[in-house]
Amino acid sequence: MHHAVFAGGQRGVELAADSDMTLGDVIIHDMCSNDDARGLGILDRASTALQRVTVHDVAGRDGVDILVPGNRAARFASSAYGVQLSGEATLDAREVTIHDIRGGSAGGFLPDFDRRAGGAGLAPGGHAVGLGCARCTVRAVDLSVQRITAGDGGVGQPGADAEGFFRDGSDGARGSRGGAAYGVDVQDGQLELDRVDIRHIRGGTGGDGGFGGDGLDALSGDDGHLGGDGGTGGTGGEMVALRVHLTEEPRVHNAVIHDVVGGRSGTGGRGGSGGRGGVDRGPVPAGIGGVGGAGGDTPEPGFMAAVGGASRAIDLQHVTVYGAVVPEPAPGGPGGSGGPGGTNADGSVAADGPDGAVGGTTDFEVRLVILVNDALARGLLLVGGPAPVTVYGIFDNDAFEPNVIEESLVWALDDDLAPYPTVEARDPLLRDPEIGDLRLSEGSPAIDGAPSSDVEIDVDGNPRTPPADIGAYEFVAP
Repeated sequence: MHHAVFAGGQRGVELAADSDMTLGDVIIHDMCSNDDARGLGILDRASTALQRVTVHDVAGRDGVDILVPGNRAARFASSAYGVQLSGEATLDAREVTIHDIRGGSAGGFLPDFDRRAGGAGLAPGGHAVGLGCARCTVRAVDLSVQRITAGDGGVGQPGADAEGFFRDGSDGARGSRGGAAYGVDVQDGQLELDRVDIRHIRGGTGGDGGFGGDGLDALSGDDGHLGGDGGTGGTGGEMVALRVHLTEEPRVHNAVIHDVVGGRSGTGGRGGSGGRGGVDRGPVPAGIGGVGGAGGDTPEPGFMAAVGGASRAIDLQHVTVYGAVVPEPAPGGPGGSGGPGGTNADGSVAADGPDGAVGGTTDFEVRLVILVNDALARGLLLVGGPAPVTVYGIFDNDAFEPNVIEESLVWALDDDLAPYPTVEARDPLLRDPEIGDLRLSEGSPAIDGAPSSDVEIDVDGNPRTPPADIGAYEFVAP
């Protein structure tokens, strides 16, 4: 199939199982579905060659709020895939562009009809994947994946205010998790990538925790009743620009990963207010105000990495990572206000109830490149930046077989480089990273820094003249 445009629809172009197909000069765009949306689907055991194919603007639908008591029917947020392969399919791709893939955001909350506490937020935000497959073979050259955005999680249901026999406010519910975002996601298959550009990947934000319900005002002489605790915020969505999981001996050469952001966790819900203390009625003095509910806790943001997954013997050479943004932790929810004290007959006022505690936050760390068992990592150029937590460039997980990590640069990161004599912490002097130009400037310490490299060209297609430069780009004098 050549010279075709497919616009609009729900499932996009679907290549049948066991088929053998070539697509060239094809554009697929503007797909949206209540179920998972997909630009191009390659089904079981299909063998497909793509050349000069563009897939863009694929969107999952947002979830729908549930506001009617007794109605459990809901449309959950759906996920979106630019190109998706299923079992044992094979893809050979050249000059393929995938961009603007968006998972749907979760709706509101699913009411809990069995208890007064708020129901949990809906299912997570929709996932967003540029190129994804499981149990498949992917070979790609000149692959561009950009603007992959997962949907946000849903807010937790507020707790009920006290009424009738229920005198304390009920607790708010937890927000739901943000959707996961992957630029390229290959699991349990084979992978060969060369000249890959992955940019602008966003994990979904977790939903905020529900507010706690307010406590009931007391009757004569009693203390005010307790406010409900705020719900915990939802965990941020996972973000991995290039996930290679349980894939045997994958190879990735000449990759640029730029402007990738983990999912921020949701804010803890506000605690409910304590009830007013009861007034003085004869021999019983006025009651003190009720205790405000505690604010909801905030969990850690979603897991994030530029390159991640448990794959043995990955061959990872000449990768540039810049602009991996660690989100600021969301604050814990504010505590509820303590209730005012009741008034005595002489006009004096009993003590106010104490305010609820502020919700807590969670410490975490980030690792940009995760290597597991017998990996070769050479010519990596990893640049960090301001971050609210510790960020390591390389996680060397060699529990069973040692990894080779050499001839690389890290900058503005927290790595201990003592075990790696040819890995240095030096400013790579990139040309203009603020506008996304990650090429090397004259005088960069990355020039000639990877003499052991056997990669012959760079991400732009320029020849690598030995000794090769560190990073995806070979230095070319202006």
